[in-house]
Amino acid sequence: MGRKKATAFAFLDTNIFLQFRDFDQIDWLRELGYQQVCLVIAPIIFAELESFKYDRDSQRRRERSRKV
Repeated sequence: MGRKKATAFAFLDTNIFLQFRDFDQIDWLRELGYQQVCLVIAPIIFAELESFKYDRDSQRRRERSRKV
């Protein structure tokens, strides 16, 4: 089965939310080259984002995690 006919399961990590464009602004179909993409977010990601809401070292991380 070719990539264009398959579904990709993309496991997002915390850096996607903190370092790059907003994940919902990324054209995942184009980026991954699949017809369908299922974004998977593991529960640990939510815990990590929650801890970054109180990050004393980086205002940017603090703001981004609160936004997510």
